Amino acid sequence: MTEPTVSAPEQGGAAVDPGDSPLNPDEEIAEIEKLLAAEPDDFQARCRLGELYFSKGRMDDALVEVEPALRRIVGVEQQRIVSARAYPSIPSSAEIDATGAGDTMLAGLVAARLAAGRPETSRGRDLHLGALAASLLVEGPGMTSVPRLRQVSERVGQGA
Repeated sequence: MTEPTVSAPEQGGAAVDPGDSPLNPDEEIAEIEKLLAAEPDDFQARCRLGELYFSKGRMDDALVEVEPALRRIVGVEQQRIVSARAYPSIPSSAEIDATGAGDTMLAGLVAARLAAGRPETSRGRDLHLGALAASLLVEGPGMTSVPRLRQVSERVGQGA
């Protein structure tokens, strides 16, 4: 019995539609400019256009495109900082080992949201309980200081 044979594709046969070939930078600039005429708030397109202008030596044009994007990024980061300041830290009696404090903060936050049953209504309390859990964790070495629910409840009862 003979084995079936599989023939290799012919050389020179196009596997990709010629219309799918990548655009050169000038063509890409023209396409993005058209896109932005219809969708002027497309953040990614503006960044890409700035990058293309930069690669072509069009520094003034690049700055016009990228500067508003950078301002937007900085504005978002400033909002995060302001939001973080709205929730004061919880003092610890001593800082022995800070390893895992961020993970414990996140775990406390998620646990508080899950316990609330409606995550959107637990904001503030969830962050507070996450910070409480982290404040307890740093008071001892390694995994031996992972806080238990009782310890978090006691710290809440102490007015933290």
